[in-house]
Amino acid sequence: MDPEPNAGDSPLSTTGNITGILTFAYAIIASCILFLSTIRTADSEMQQLFSQIRQTSRHIETLSNYFQDLDLVADVDLAPMRGPIKVALKDWRKTNQGLAARIGRLNEMGPGIKRRVVWWYWQNEILASMAKLRSEKDDLSALLLTYLSRKISTQEHHLWRLERLATGEQVERGDRD
Repeated sequence: MDPEPNAGDSPLSTTGNITGILTFAYAIIASCILFLSTIRTADSEMQQLFSQIRQTSRHIETLSNYFQDLDLVADVDLAPMRGPIKVALKDWRKTNQGLAARIGRLNEMGPGIKRRVVWWYWQNEILASMAKLRSEKDDLSALLLTYLSRKISTQEHHLWRLERLATGEQVERGDRD
């Protein structure tokens, strides 16, 4: 009789195989739980984000209207800012239109699992666009503050000149620098 070949695995090998299978199963279950928890809260996350987008867009629209009401050509303080303002408004409109299109497509889907899965798929891109929208709002706010700062400085200078003229002092063009 021939000696029987070693047909079985060692106990360590069997334990390692079982541990590997359990780790794989755990990873799949954890991924499913994460996915399900993400799509479970998708509706509230979407509503919260839509509200933030509306607020940010309203704020930017207010700034846009303010800049459009100004006479960009005649205002000496605003003339050098005309280009950056137009670029910032153009960027905002482009970002806002992209976000509105995505949100429109999500809203067309109606409530349900499909909408939640699409939200899960698009979430990072939408959040990145929202961050860009906030950045553009900050850019417009900075431009407005720069304009107001220049305007205040110019108005202070005009007031200083008027005070000097009212007291009868001679004011030369280069004074008060």
